Amino acid sequence: KEPPQGVVRAWTDGSEREGIDGRKYAGYGVWLREVHCLNASEKLLGLIQTNNRAEMTAVLYVLKVIPKWTTLQICTDSQLVVDTVLYFFLLSDSFLTEC
Repeated sequence: KEPPQGVVRAWTDGSEREGIDGRKYAGYGVWLREVHCLNASEKLLGLIQTNNRAEMTAVLYVLKVIPKWTTLQICTDSQLVVDTVLYFFLLSDSFLTEC
């Protein structure tokens, strides 16, 4: 199903795996639509390599690259992301919709 007219929908995800060296490696992805220049699949930078940090980084990427005046719908499978957004923005003018 397509988003409503004038709404930008972004799908985000983060993941973590253990490498053959025993260390953890994480990354994130953002998908807006087929062959979109802002789609991303990146390694997570820094020493802390966790799934939750990758999930949050994906959302932060979207918030950085999409203009503030855009009506945005972020779709995530991360309960941590949802809880964090609700905690910080529930009392503001922002609202969440289900994907």
